[in-house]
Amino acid sequence: MTGSFLVTASATASMAADCGITDGRLSIIGNEFPAIQTVARNAQECQGLSEAKGNLTADHQKINLAGMQGDPAEYTTAIVANSSIVALINEDVIRPLDDLIATHGQDIPKNQLITING
Repeated sequence: MTGSFLVTASATASMAADCGITDGRLSIIGNEFPAIQTVARNAQECQGLSEAKGNLTADHQKINLAGMQGDPAEYTTAIVANSSIVALINEDVIRPLDDLIATHGQDIPKNQLITING
């Protein structure tokens, strides 16, 4: 798989409310750490989402792969550690972000991008 993935370690309260979303569904799977709870809570406050929910649990690694394989997938977003990425890449459930990075990522520092095969 060739692709770019945005990596960020910070969450801010300014993510909430007017996120520029006009339609869509958000379903987050991740660990129950306080920082991830903050990210999920703020993302769920975005206006324009038809549905927004989170499943934050210590058992996320046991259910995230199955929950991202359906069509449509149960989870639209997984907040994972590096150790979880390999299983998701191997099953083709992580989508490369090359097109989004090319269009909107001109200000993203290179040290925040993980590239694979390129």
